[in-house]
Amino acid sequence: MKVKNVLILCAVILLGTNCHDNLHHVIRFSNDSPKDIYVMDFSGYPDTTEFERSRHFEGNAGLCSISAYSVEKVLWQRSGFISYYERIPSDTLMIYVFDLEMLRSNGWNANETMLLQRYDLSLQDLQQLGYQLSYPPSRNMRYVKMYPLYGEEPDS
Repeated sequence: MKVKNVLILCAVILLGTNCHDNLHHVIRFSNDSPKDIYVMDFSGYPDTTEFERSRHFEGNAGLCSISAYSVEKVLWQRSGFISYYERIPSDTLMIYVFDLEMLRSNGWNANETMLLQRYDLSLQDLQQLGYQLSYPPSRNMRYVKMYPLYGEEPDS
């Protein structure tokens, strides 16, 4: 009887840990637009000019591209996002959403219209959103710091 109780307890702990850990290690991103998009992260907040563009797009485009009207797991942190936020220089992770076709056609030489959205996310923001983001931003993202602001269109 004791062995059975111990096994049941171990199973409950393992199952509960796996579900909980998945939320802390992966960000899911929903592309609710007719455009294919490219999503990348940068932890150098508040400096929005110095992110490592070529490293992200040139070698890793398949990892962070999301087809129109689909959902993908786009950002992973092996040690989890709580640990990640403890290591970054500020308390903010920037997530950039780019027009993938414009990037493929023009590279990083294109003007700023290739940037569709930028989210400035605290750990609390990610937790409240259940580690799920979307473009365009969903209603439950309206309080997240973003450019353009919630409900506004990107500059053309």
